Amino acid sequence: MSITLPPAPPDALGVRMPISARLSSDAPAGPAVWGGSMPPLPRVLADAVAETWGATISVEADGADPLALPGFGAAFAQARADQVVRAFSRRTNLVLAGATTAVVGAGPIADALAAALTRIGSRVVRVSDDPVTRLRAHLAGIAFADVGALPETTRHAHYVVATGDGHDPIDPHRTEAVLIDASLGGTGLAPAGGPVRRPHVRRVGGASTVVDAPPPLPDDLNTIDALAWRLADLLVALGLLVAANGGDLTAADARLAHEVIA
Repeated sequence: MSITLPPAPPDALGVRMPISARLSSDAPAGPAVWGGSMPPLPRVLADAVAETWGATISVEADGADPLALPGFGAAFAQARADQVVRAFSRRTNLVLAGATTAVVGAGPIADALAAALTRIGSRVVRVSDDPVTRLRAHLAGIAFADVGALPETTRHAHYVVATGDGHDPIDPHRTEAVLIDASLGGTGLAPAGGPVRRPHVRRVGGASTVVDAPPPLPDDLNTIDALAWRLADLLVALGLLVAANGGDLTAADARLAHEVIA
């Protein structure tokens, strides 16, 4: 079941982003510069955040990767995994429970996807060359495979979820499954066109289907995807906390963890 919100008036940013609104009363406004795979806030949202709370959130190549912070990484990855899994189910009407799903890539989003899919009864295969990712899969009793063996792996999987972390873009023409790109910047799958079978779903080649993933952050102030707002709220809240803690990422991350469960 999808989680949606009613349309919001322009002054309802605090309703959409409750953690940031709560912190804005005692956190000094300031800039936050992120890097890694983090996408920039859409312009309309960045402008609203700057106007409402005086905070500027930007993305630059040399910025800190917030996904590397344990608290933010866990909360953000969980929300993104839920967003992708729900969109996949809603857009395809396919059943994930009992099916085999290859989760390709390393990092917190891949870990969260594997956990979410396992919880709903999907048989997960981790596809990664990262030794720590493979160790975690082994300790959890989850099968794993090399990235180089992906074409063979997809012949035994119903679904493929690409994260773009630790692997090159997957060519849908070389797979035999239903694929979705869970990466934050659209780097998990190589561009591939094909006939549209239904909204957000298209056929690619003779044996693959590509499902469009939702953008991680709200496109505009009327976006009704509550998980997109959750992701934006976490990103802005961390920026506010970095300013409040004099640039100390560790302290900001610890406070964010407290705020998420408050």
